[in-house]
Amino acid sequence: MSNFGGILISSLSVLLTSLPLLITWIVGIIIAIVRWKKTPRRSLLALIALVIFMGMHILSAVFNSSFFLIASDNGMDYQAISSVSVIVNIVFGLVDVAGWVLVLLAIFGKPKKAMIGG
Repeated sequence: MSNFGGILISSLSVLLTSLPLLITWIVGIIIAIVRWKKTPRRSLLALIALVIFMGMHILSAVFNSSFFLIASDNGMDYQAISSVSVIVNIVFGLVDVAGWVLVLLAIFGKPKKAMIGG
């Protein structure tokens, strides 16, 4: 159980050091929700992107704080640990790219056509 406590403290300390970034994402989520009626498509894209960024940041902090300790405690060799780490970081990177694509679509996507007479 002491490993869990150490992992939790390590993960929280990583998240604490990135608190300004987390607060920025939370503010962005609130702004997207508030502006939902005025620009629903852009707000939805921004909201999904910000949730992706925040979720991936939290998952990354937990993974980086726990995986190496858990893997070494369970007897994984260096090559296996390295391979898993590379694969997980590639997946994190691809999900991050998806978030950025959504941000770019929210900013530069085609605006909804104005209805004539409506």
